[in-house]
Amino acid sequence: MHFKRPCQGKKVEKYKIFYKKKESAKNFAEFYFSFNLFIFSFRIYLKIELPLLNLYQIYFLFSFL
Repeated sequence: MHFKRPCQGKKVEKYKIFYKKKESAKNFAEFYFSFNLFIFSFRIYLKIELPLLNLYQIYFLFSFL
């Protein structure tokens, strides 16, 4: 008969959580990059350097952390 070691299940759970975190971090990075890209193109479109946009970027970054 084959017995599972008691620690094996816990290891699998840890890895699942780790990969979930990694996945959400990846999704956030993709979103933030596209958001910055949008703001960058928006600035070019307006041909105005708006200091407020930096504040919006910082606000968005910290609202997701």
